[in-house]
Amino acid sequence: MEVICQECKKVLKSTAKGEDLSVYSISREIYNPTIGSIASSINIKLKEESDITESLKEGESRLSNYRDCDLAESYNFCQACYYKLLLTFESATHLLEKERDIYMENLQKVQQEKSKIDAEKDENQEKVLTTKKEELESELAALIEEEKILDEETKQLEEEEAAITVKEQEYWEKENEYEYKLKNHLESNAQMKNQWKSHFSGLTKHYDYLKKLNVLNDVFSINIEGEFGTISGFRLGTLGSKGNEVENEEINGAIGQCILLVSTIALKTEFTFSNIDLKPMGCYSKISYLNEGGKKCTYSFSFYNKTSFNTGMQVFVKAVNLLGQHFQKKFNHIKGKVKLESFKALSLDRFRFNSDHLEEWTNACKELLKVLKWFIYMSQVEDRIRQENTKNN
Repeated sequence: MEVICQECKKVLKSTAKGEDLSVYSISREIYNPTIGSIASSINIKLKEESDITESLKEGESRLSNYRDCDLAESYNFCQACYYKLLLTFESATHLLEKERDIYMENLQKVQQEKSKIDAEKDENQEKVLTTKKEELESELAALIEEEKILDEETKQLEEEEAAITVKEQEYWEKENEYEYKLKNHLESNAQMKNQWKSHFSGLTKHYDYLKKLNVLNDVFSINIEGEFGTISGFRLGTLGSKGNEVENEEINGAIGQCILLVSTIALKTEFTFSNIDLKPMGCYSKISYLNEGGKKCTYSFSFYNKTSFNTGMQVFVKAVNLLGQHFQKKFNHIKGKVKLESFKALSLDRFRFNSDHLEEWTNACKELLKVLKWFIYMSQVEDRIRQENTKNN
C-alpha cells in the first residue's frame, strides 16, 4: 500500500518499495472549509491587489485543486509540502487580518462620518424645526391677537346693531306718528282750502284795489295853495309879519317830512344817492354830504345855526334835482304819456334863508313842495307800469 503526498506526488510510504517517509495528515473536515475560505479570500484579493506574489497565486491554485479533490478521510503531505502549505496558510491569514483591519478602520471612519453627518443633519433639522416652531408660535400669537380684536369688533358691532335696531324701532314709531299727523294735517288743509276758496274772490278784488292805492298821497299830503305850502299839515315858509309868522319848530317839522318823502321815494324806485345821505328824524332831521376832497360833512336844519341850515337846504335841493333827473331819464320813452315837463331843476341860491327876503324864500319852498308832489305822481306812474308788466308776464 502506498501513501502519496498530495502536493508533490512523492511516495511517502510504500510496502512494496520499503519507503517510509514522515507523513503529515490534515483531516478533511478541517481542510476543506479552511482551504475554501482561504482560496475565496485569495481569489477576491487577487482582483483588488496587483502586488500578490506568484507563490500565493500558485498556492491558491493548488488549494483550489485540493478543495475539489474527493478524498476519503484526510489529505497527506510530505514535510516540505506541509511546511510550504503552512506558510501559505499563514500568508493568507495575515492578508485576511490586514484586510480585516483595513475594513474595520474604514468601517469606523464611515461610521464616524455617518455619525457626524447624522449629527449635523439632526442639528440643522433641529434648527429648521426650531425656526419653524418660532414662526408658527409668532403666527399663532398674531392670530390670537387678531381673534381678540375681531371679538371686540364683533361685540362692538353687535352693540351698534342693537342700538340701530332700537333707533329703527323709534324711527318707525315716529314715522307712523308723522304719517298720522300728516294725514290729519292734509285733511285739515283741504278743509281750510275749501273755506278760503269762498273768500278768495272777495280777497282778490280787495287786493286789486289796494294795488291801485298810493299811500304817499295819504301819508304826505301836500298843498301849495295859499300863502304857504304845507306837507302833512306843517307850513314850510314864513313872512315874518304878525299873523303870518311860522314857528321854527313847524318849519323844521315840514323839512323833516320833505326829507322822509324823498328818502321813501328813492328807496321805492331803487335810486341811490352817490354822495348824499338823508337822515329823516322829524324836527331833528339831518343830511350828510361827501365833498370832492372825500370829507363827509353833516348838516342839521336848526335856525340857531343859519350856516348849517342854509348849506343843508342846498344839499337837500341838490338831492331833489338828482331824483327828478332820474325820473326824466327813466320814463323818457313814454314822454308823451306822463308829465315829464312838470319838473324843472331848482336853483340852489333861492333856498338860502334871508330875513330880508322871506317872501322869495317862501315861494321857493312852495316850488320845492310842487316838485315833491310831482315825485308822488311819478311813483304812481311807476307802480302802474309795474302792474301792467306783471299782468303781461
